[in-house]
Amino acid sequence: ILTGSHQHQWQGSIRNKHWVHAAATTDEIEAVSSMRAGEIKKELESYGISTAAFLEKSELVEALVDARAKGLKPKQQPQ
Repeated sequence: ILTGSHQHQWQGSIRNKHWVHAAATTDEIEAVSSMRAGEIKKELESYGISTAAFLEKSELVEALVDARAKGLKPKQQPQ
């Protein structure tokens, strides 16, 4: 359902067999979609999310939009 500039939808992950509710602006989805796959992977990995199971760029985009919607922050690197 589109509400103003926000798109609210249920997104399902067949691989993980669970449903995740994600609310993101269409601008956010477009911004992530325009990124290179390598950039998306790097950001996801900075949140501690493995990208090994993602086969399609659309899966990477969905995961990053979801991570940002959840407010995830990059993990601290040991010093």
